[in-house]
Amino acid sequence: MARKKFGLTLETREAADNSAAEQLTTEKIAEINNPTSADPFGYKLVPFHKIVRNEKNDYEMVNLTSLKESILKGELLHNFDVKYDLEKDLYILISGERRYTSIEMLREEFQNAEPETIDPERLELYKKNVEPFFSLGLPCKILNRNKDLDEIDELILLNEANLEVRELSPAKKAAKIAELQQLYKRRNERDGKNESVQEQVADTLQISKRQVQQYTAINEKLIPELKEQFDNEQLTVKEGSAFAQLDEEGQRSILEIIKRQGKVETGDMAAIKTEQSLREQKISELEKKLEEKNLELNTAVDEATKIREKNNALIMSLNKTREEFTQKEASLREKLKNELEQDNSKNVDILKKQIEKIESEKRSLENHILDIEKQNQEKEASLRQLCDELESLKQTPDTPPEPTLTSDEKQLLKYNYELTKTVDEIKSLICKAQKTINQANELATELPEDFKANATYVMKILNFK
Repeated sequence: MARKKFGLTLETREAADNSAAEQLTTEKIAEINNPTSADPFGYKLVPFHKIVRNEKNDYEMVNLTSLKESILKGELLHNFDVKYDLEKDLYILISGERRYTSIEMLREEFQNAEPETIDPERLELYKKNVEPFFSLGLPCKILNRNKDLDEIDELILLNEANLEVRELSPAKKAAKIAELQQLYKRRNERDGKNESVQEQVADTLQISKRQVQQYTAINEKLIPELKEQFDNEQLTVKEGSAFAQLDEEGQRSILEIIKRQGKVETGDMAAIKTEQSLREQKISELEKKLEEKNLELNTAVDEATKIREKNNALIMSLNKTREEFTQKEASLREKLKNELEQDNSKNVDILKKQIEKIESEKRSLENHILDIEKQNQEKEASLRQLCDELESLKQTPDTPPEPTLTSDEKQLLKYNYELTKTVDEIKSLICKAQKTINQANELATELPEDFKANATYVMKILNFK
């Protein structure tokens, strides 16, 4: 992300000792006193005392000694990027804080030094290449001259400018990648764009998208204990991103191996991945069973609801019939009473039979109602059982089953991996040896016959041919 060089820097240094400096100073001071003056690029000389540090800049000031010497030699070739604060009438640094600090250090060095201790050549360089910054100002690009610069844009520009010139440790780079991803995401949402955040970060840092994905995995998936080791540079980016692909149980195993033997061998990683695969397979089976039980429960609920509605309607109908029977029974008993009073035996017998029949039908009806209610209770009990089974299955994935590999099986898997690796290396050596033999055979065709015969004899002894 190259910045435009400030065209006046070299001219300013050339004009520092002649009358052109006064003309330039007058013109520039007039421009400085009018912060809203038109400028298609937003470039101007800003008084040094009007420039302030950016409180949001948390980058470490490194390599200031070499940068200070470069500035002293007149090698400040890029402008400073600033944001103008109209309320405070100050210019806030967006990029160039290391250069700004180095210029301050040079002023302090030469102003506070005893005259006899100052190197005349360095003093001459200071007067020529540094003092003009305090008399004329620093070359700056005003980033918010023609547009608003909100917090998102300011932080993005601040990070981009600093990341361009700094070599960060892997831990700090991971932190900055996480910060940039959030900033680009917010900017895309603000602008209604659907751009790839990872590609934007990769472009800013001049790294591959794959590397951004590795750092993202470390930031988002690594357990705190391993993340702490990564931050302390005890794990490489490659190791950290590889461990981040494991589930929490696998990462805990990695942590134990590191505590026990200091590093993780390839065979250890293979065994842990196998264990994770077994866990994932078991969880997948449980989730499938859970889904099947869920479907079974939903089907049972639908069926039970229909049966309950049907049975409730039937019970209502039967209760109505029972009430009719009760009323009819009461009527017959009243008639029976009257017939008994009139001593009409024939009619009494008929009424008794009718009452017995109604009582029998009534008992049958009540038994039918009891059967229906029992059926409802059985359906509800079945649903409760299904619900209990479903709840039990739901809790299982949160506590993955213990790996089914024994310690002997783990060791065997590790040895098998290492053996395979060794066999591959032997095959590679055999291929190289065969290539050497072929080259020797080609060379042998150019040798005398007696030498060739001896060489062939030696090769036969060595069983190469």
